Amino acid sequence: MARFLTAAEAAKRLGVARAILYAYVSRGLIRAHEAADPRRRLYAADAIERLAVERRRGRRPKEVAKAALNFGAPVLESAIALIQDGRL
Repeated sequence: MARFLTAAEAAKRLGVARAILYAYVSRGLIRAHEAADPRRRLYAADAIERLAVERRRGRRPKEVAKAALNFGAPVLESAIALIQDGRL
């Protein structure tokens, strides 16, 4: 079952003001879910965690490249190997 955070909890986890949290929702970066109280919204904890990781990584090219390449496969840096024409 999905775990949800309040706006205050989500903003604190992201390290931003609640106004920024709402801007993230309006930009489509995260989704607000209805709560029992119609004046409140909830945010999926896993979506907040993903956004927090992205925000920490920022736009550093090396970190962005690692994240793009790493979909479960190990990524290893090496200065002594060459892969050319499909051969190591």
